[in-house]
Amino acid sequence: MKKLFFILSLITNLCFGKQLFAQQLITVQNLVGVWQYGSPTVGDQLNQSFVFFKNGHFFFNNGKLGDDLVSTRGLKGRYRLDKNKMYFTIISRLLVDNANIDVATPEVESGIFLYKDIIPNEVFINGPKEIKDPVDLIVIKPNHIKINDEDYYKVSSRPDATKL
Repeated sequence: MKKLFFILSLITNLCFGKQLFAQQLITVQNLVGVWQYGSPTVGDQLNQSFVFFKNGHFFFNNGKLGDDLVSTRGLKGRYRLDKNKMYFTIISRLLVDNANIDVATPEVESGIFLYKDIIPNEVFINGPKEIKDPVDLIVIKPNHIKINDEDYYKVSSRPDATKL
């Protein structure tokens, strides 16, 4: 009977502790770094990801450049935390420019089309304003957050080491 009580007590404490942790608010200090969408494992390059800097700036990487003619490489801007909400101000978009388009090799590359000779072109937003609607930010674990129901995993605490 004591073993059963101990096991039930342990399970209750683990579930309650996890629930309390999920309700915690993230701080700028904990947010700073590289957060990858969908997986805590980084392969040969980052997929969709956010890079948050301690000065309130961010970079959103829109996945692999070769994925079927996605012309927006990423977004640069500022973020602001307010409890479990995050607000964004988009300052510029990084577009793929002057690229030759080729067909992907099925056994080697993913997608149908690939960009070759990529020249990023940064287009600045005229009079950037904070987006009125915030995104929800939920802490699951110290290295796992949800941004509007999308899972992001912290893969680095060093945002300055990331190539923009």
